[in-house]
Amino acid sequence: MSDNEDGKEHDPISHNQLHEFHKDMTSDGVRVKKDATSLMQQQLQNTSRAVIQLAEKKMEARDGGQLEKQDVRAAFDEALRPYSLIDDFITIMGEYEFDLKQEASRTNVLEFDIEDDE
Repeated sequence: MSDNEDGKEHDPISHNQLHEFHKDMTSDGVRVKKDATSLMQQQLQNTSRAVIQLAEKKMEARDGGQLEKQDVRAAFDEALRPYSLIDDFITIMGEYEFDLKQEASRTNVLEFDIEDDE
């Protein structure tokens, strides 16, 4: 991690710009408190640090001298893999939902409303 000339850590995410972005992304009439933006800023910086560290490991594994797009993409993929697995599982379970409900209802132990989706 680099420091700037004053010895202070870089602040790559401008609080004011993020606050404006945060307000733009929320629904009409929703107010955004500054402390919410501050937390968002901190979490984005922490996420960025983690992805950069993973990307450096990917770069070193391929004996590269520069961080490249492929390193960053691979780092994001690795960091988000648990969430992708959960999403995949939910999709698979959704495919079996009708069959599972039908089987459970057949035992008369549990009752489900079974809609004929198929």
